[in-house]
Amino acid sequence: MNIVHEEITVEAATEDIIESYIIEDSDGYSNLREEPGGKVIRKVYTGEKFEIVGDKNKYKKVKFPDASTGYIHNSRVVNFNVKVCECLHSANEIIRKDLDKDFSTGSKTGFSDNWVPSYTERLVEIFRYNQCPKGCGFLFDHDVIDFKSELQRCLE
Repeated sequence: MNIVHEEITVEAATEDIIESYIIEDSDGYSNLREEPGGKVIRKVYTGEKFEIVGDKNKYKKVKFPDASTGYIHNSRVVNFNVKVCECLHSANEIIRKDLDKDFSTGSKTGFSDNWVPSYTERLVEIFRYNQCPKGCGFLFDHDVIDFKSELQRCLE
């Protein structure tokens, strides 16, 4: 009986980090088109993540988690991670300066019913009520990002 021994080399798989993108549009949505300037397939709403898989004219070819693809004008596409950091830095400044508090109501804490919110709760409220510069409202949902880890990443 002949036994053949093979040397198997296993290389660690390096996962490609996929950059996520979102739209930034004052209307709260942008059109996804079949081709640049072509027929509208559907609306893409603020906060919907996608990846860029190509360029054509002044449009990005984008791919969504459900594998659907289409084109969005370059002027509407922003890097998700960069936008998150911009928003968190702005919100952090608002909190640092207590600009999210309203003492005119007679509240000792600056919040209704003398509520004492956590840092994350303050962030969410800032995003919910659009106290940050444009385009940060998509962060009002706790499920969009992990605030603690994103703050650490953004501060690096």
